[in-house]
Amino acid sequence: MPYLTAEQVKDRRNVLKKHFKDFKFSIRGRHHSTIIVDILQGPMDLVEPDEQHRYESVNHYHIQEFYKHNPEKRDFLQKIYDCVNTGNYTVVEDGDYGSVPKFYVDINIGTWDKPYKIIESIKTK
Repeated sequence: MPYLTAEQVKDRRNVLKKHFKDFKFSIRGRHHSTIIVDILQGPMDLVEPDEQHRYESVNHYHIQEFYKHNPEKRDFLQKIYDCVNTGNYTVVEDGDYGSVPKFYVDINIGTWDKPYKIIESIKTK
């Protein structure tokens, strides 16, 4: 069974803050099994311009394929996933459920009630 401690979530939060100083995140654990990363604001345009795409759930298994048309966004999301997923490994191989990791990762751009916001970079202020 996956199990995630509050200390592990805190460590991932600190790593993301260190590597992505211009961005604001909400990083939390859910059910002691999942790290949720919501990208709330930053200097990069991560959302589509139409009103329907104010929030986006990222499928981290297909980052390279889904975002190949936008290499900057693709590389950014892959770096976030790599930072958060560090230290994760397969706990058990199960015939019914497949590979069970030490923990799961969810990445979102914005949240359902708070869209992603583009801000000025700290470096340009």
